[in-house]
Amino acid sequence: MWTLPLSGNNAWTHHAWDEDSGKAGNLSTNYPTKRHSHAVCTCPERESIFVVGGISKDDTSLCEDALWEYRYISKNGLPAWKRWTEFESVGRKVGHKILFYGQCLHVIGGYGNDSDTSLGTFITTLNFDTSEVKHFQLVRNPQFLRYVF
Repeated sequence: MWTLPLSGNNAWTHHAWDEDSGKAGNLSTNYPTKRHSHAVCTCPERESIFVVGGISKDDTSLCEDALWEYRYISKNGLPAWKRWTEFESVGRKVGHKILFYGQCLHVIGGYGNDSDTSLGTFITTLNFDTSEVKHFQLVRNPQFLRYVF
């Protein structure tokens, strides 16, 4: 990740520190590859941002099946990327939104190349306390909606 401070030294700073290894990262393994059409959200409670999905820079494929978190201050006091291996079943998506609420990251909508978790799943919830993943499906019978609302 690159940052540009709004005051003082107006120079770009590159942050590539891997929280798990405690070492400086490299582009291929320790932080997300270049992409577009991904989803990003902030989480002030964790002092971090999350990145899910997207399309590769050269538009040839969906990005890796991974959930990335960028912590402004990690265990060692430096900014760091973390790849959440517990949640690697939700990342290959585009056209989705993400929201962090109540210790859970909610992946809403989108489509990808996993037939069992793409078009049929409307919301996927990732619980950071329990490492549990829940998939919620769209209502397939519109007649049911009469009784819900």
